[in-house]
Amino acid sequence: MSKEYVVDGAEIICEYGQRSCLLKVPEHRHFKEKERNVANETDIGTDCIKGFGVCRSGARMQSVGADVIHSQQVDTILEGGQACVPEIIIPWQDVKEDVKAGNYKTVLQDGWTICSRGFGIIKLISSGQMGGNVIQQILEKLKELEKEVNQYMKDNQISKKYRGDLLDCVLLWNGYSPESMCWDYRGLDMQKKFCEYLSIKNPSLYGFFERSLTIKASDGEDVDLGYLIGAYKAYNKNGETLYWSFLDNDEMVITQEMISNDAMFNAYIEATLQAKGKQSSRLIIDYINGEFSGHQTENRYKRYINANSKDGYRRAKKEIERGSSTQTKKEKTTVSFKDVNKGQEEYEARVNAFLNVLEGKNQKYE
Repeated sequence: MSKEYVVDGAEIICEYGQRSCLLKVPEHRHFKEKERNVANETDIGTDCIKGFGVCRSGARMQSVGADVIHSQQVDTILEGGQACVPEIIIPWQDVKEDVKAGNYKTVLQDGWTICSRGFGIIKLISSGQMGGNVIQQILEKLKELEKEVNQYMKDNQISKKYRGDLLDCVLLWNGYSPESMCWDYRGLDMQKKFCEYLSIKNPSLYGFFERSLTIKASDGEDVDLGYLIGAYKAYNKNGETLYWSFLDNDEMVITQEMISNDAMFNAYIEATLQAKGKQSSRLIIDYINGEFSGHQTENRYKRYINANSKDGYRRAKKEIERGSSTQTKKEKTTVSFKDVNKGQEEYEARVNAFLNVLEGKNQKYE
């Protein structure tokens, strides 16, 4: 299979970096692929590669509280870690010798270079072009993560019942607003130690999941896989569809961020349509395989409405029309909307907004 040209917006990682970044190709470049400027071997300056957060090269991880399970807070657990400012002298390797962009060789999707400051290998994890290769890469990375978890459990004599917890501490991305994170993201000390281990042993794999992983679904809609995992985790815990789980620890599950972000909204819907009891990696693998199997005859919004028609979907509308009260699932006592969360008006506004988006998307695909 021929390799793709690398274009503006390609995602890159450094083996010692904290997070990935996007390659910026100069705007004056006239060679384009799918309407994006094509990168050449000289696109290595800080105007093209901004940096990867905190540099871990030679840094020593410190012990932190058990609440920290993800590298989003890794700034606080690095001793001697410094802000990443790449210093790259070596041009991009793996180039197309006979095709030039701006008089220099074009970069291909397996391109790599080296930072002269931290000696980290910098490589591409996507070409920047839309296509199936991104999804394939996610599937490959999930399998790689599963192998790392299995080996870590074997080496440290960890019970299989904690396998899901170790996967979650890498796959659950906590970059959303606290209000939108309807799942429990506080970790065990064991999870913290595994994250520290993986970030040192396999930083490129760890860094790959240190972001919001959004894909184009078969209908062209964006789906945030990280949010799908989190919402699914909450869905399994709550015991029924998230649609009616508006009251959960005195917080609204439906948030303005989720309603206004298509990728999060679609992930929220998809979370309630998946079979229960799956670990995070298996959830995503099964979802991707099912999404692109071509077997679905109805759009996700119609399936969601049908699944909730007797309870959540119709009940929510009736409750808003009545403006009355509901029962919490824990206390089984009548609680006025005004006594919980942020009041009846905001509750109604959010539910109405959710319903409007849901029905609008359903009509679009019917």
